[in-house]
Amino acid sequence: MALRMQGTLFPVISLGAGQPKLVSLAVTTARSAALSSTVDMIRVWASVDCFVRAGGASVDATTSDHPLTAKVPEILQLNGATNIAGIVSSGTGTLFISELS
Repeated sequence: MALRMQGTLFPVISLGAGQPKLVSLAVTTARSAALSSTVDMIRVWASVDCFVRAGGASVDATTSDHPLTAKVPEILQLNGATNIAGIVSSGTGTLFISELS
């Protein structure tokens, strides 16, 4: 699906059914519940600057992983990953993971 604005097409990605998965971020790694096996892409949004990593059921994140800027949504392709892990260098926060369809 695409949205046409002033002659330009912009892709539209719809949110999947249900609530986003939440990950409580802290200075130790935390991971999401398993993502749907039919989902290829997710939207992530964090309340604080953090670092994320995609992987299997035992994935862990470190502060050397992919940085995610607070309050800036990102669309990520899963490439077979089933879970997302997150960590912060200080403080706490929340990572919201929305499955896209």
